[in-house]
Amino acid sequence: MNWDRNRRVMERWFIEGRLELTTPTSLGNGDDDPLVDLPIVVDALQGRPLLTGASLAGALRAYVADFDAEGATALFGGARRDATGEQSALIVEDALGVGDKLLIELRDGVSIDPTTRTAKEDERYDRQLLEAGTTFDLGFELVVTEKPARDTDQAAGADDSSPLRPALARALYGLQRGDIRLGGRKRRGYGQCRVVEWRAWRYPLTQPDGFRGWLAHGRPALTGHQPAQWSWTTGDGGQGILDWPALRGVALPDRRDLPFKLSATFDIDGAVLIRAGFETESGPDAAHLRSRRGGQDVPVMSGTSLAGVIRSQALRIARTLDKSGEQRAEALVESMFGVMQKPRRDTTREERRNLTRRASRVTVDECVITGQQDIVQTRVKIDRFTGGASESALFAEQPAFGGAFTLGLSLRAPRAEEVGLLLLVLKDLWTGFLPVGGSSSVGRGRLKGREAKIEYDHKVWTMTASAEGQVSLSPDGPAAAKALNDAVTALRQHLNGGQHGG
Repeated sequence: MNWDRNRRVMERWFIEGRLELTTPTSLGNGDDDPLVDLPIVVDALQGRPLLTGASLAGALRAYVADFDAEGATALFGGARRDATGEQSALIVEDALGVGDKLLIELRDGVSIDPTTRTAKEDERYDRQLLEAGTTFDLGFELVVTEKPARDTDQAAGADDSSPLRPALARALYGLQRGDIRLGGRKRRGYGQCRVVEWRAWRYPLTQPDGFRGWLAHGRPALTGHQPAQWSWTTGDGGQGILDWPALRGVALPDRRDLPFKLSATFDIDGAVLIRAGFETESGPDAAHLRSRRGGQDVPVMSGTSLAGVIRSQALRIARTLDKSGEQRAEALVESMFGVMQKPRRDTTREERRNLTRRASRVTVDECVITGQQDIVQTRVKIDRFTGGASESALFAEQPAFGGAFTLGLSLRAPRAEEVGLLLLVLKDLWTGFLPVGGSSSVGRGRLKGREAKIEYDHKVWTMTASAEGQVSLSPDGPAAAKALNDAVTALRQHLNGGQHGG
C-alpha cells in the first residue's frame, strides 16, 4: 500500500456545539455596499448570518499554535505554501446563525490623527455587526487514520488520535471558555464568544454498528442512526468538552509565551461621551454609545475608542522619552499596536504586496458601564467675536454620568519595555490625566482608578486606591513595586539606545 497517497480511516468523531456571541461581532463579506461600508456576510439561500468554516478554522489554528505549533500542524495540516504538508485531520463546517431574525448593530468609526487628536479627513466609515446573543450551530468532524507500519513509535494498526487529542481538546476548550475571538477588529473588543452546548459522537469504522452510525449521521430516517452519545450544557457544570470520554484525561499543552494582562476598574469622574454616530428623530443630537446585552441596550466603552486613546498616549509618552534620535518611539508603538501602511492611488500591485502590515499584539476589550445616569444636557455654541450665542447652534447631548467600568487589556509575547509603556499609560488613566471619548475640552471623559489586577512574568498583583487616593500593591508590595519599576526602567533604556530587552 502506498501510504503517501492513501489513508485507512479507522474512526470518525463528530462534535456539534452552540456558539453564542458575547460582544458584537464583525463577520464581513468583503464586498462593497451602497448603504454600509462594511456589511456582514449572509447566506444567500436562507438570509441568515454565516460564519465560514475557513474563518473559524483559521482562528482555531492560530489559538492552538500559541500553545503547541506541532499539534496545530497535526490537527489542521500543513501551512500555506507547504508542498509536503499533510491535509487537515479536522473538518470545520460553515455555521449558520440560529433563528430567522437577523440581529444587526450599526457602528461608525473614524481614524484619529495622533498628533492633533482630531478626525482624519475622508476616513470615516461604518460597519454592520452581529448583536451579542446571536448564536451559531457549529459542526466538526475529526478523521482518525491508521498509522503506517513504518512509524517506529507505534505498531501497525494503531490509530493516530494520540497526537491529535491534546490539540483538539485545547481548540474546543478555548472556544468553550471564550478565549478565541472571531471576525474583524477582534483585538478591539469585537468577536468575543463562547460555546454553551456540546454534542458528540465517536464512530469506530472497523465495527459494523459504528460504520452504519457514520453513514446515518444526521439522517434520523436511516437505519443505524444514533442520537448524541454525549452531551453537555453550561448548566451541567464540570469541564464541558473535557468531560467527553474521548478527551477525558487529556493533558492540555501550556501556553508558550505568557501574555501581560491587565484588568482595571475605573469610576467615571463626571461624564463620558462616546458618540453613537447615528441620530434618532426624537432623541438628542448626540448620545453615548449603547449596545445590546441580554435583550437590553446598555452603555458601553468601545474597545476601538479605548485602544485609540491608549495608543495615542503611548506614542506621546514614548516620543517624550526617546532621546536616541532613531525614531525608536514609533517603532516600539507600531510593534505593539500594529501598523497598516496604506497604498497611494498610483501604487502598483507589486508595491501593494510590499506594504508594511502587522497585526496588533495588544487586545482591548469592550466594557459595559454600570451604575450610570442618562441625563440630557442642552448646550449652545458661542460666537467668539460677539461673545453671544450663535444663531441656530442649540444642541442636546446625552452623555453617561457617573458609573464604572472594567477595562480588560492584554499584550501577547510582552517585552519589559512594552510592559513599562502600558503601565505609564495606566497611570495617566488612573489619575484622570488622560480623558476618554469626546468633549474632553469641557471636562468629560475623566476617570478615577479604583482597583487593577496585573498578571506579568508568572505573578499576579492587585493595585487598589484608598479613599484618600493612596495606591497600594499586594501581595508583597515592595517586590511588586520593584518589578513594575524595572519595566519602566527598561523602557527608558530602550528608548535611549540601550539594549535592555527584559
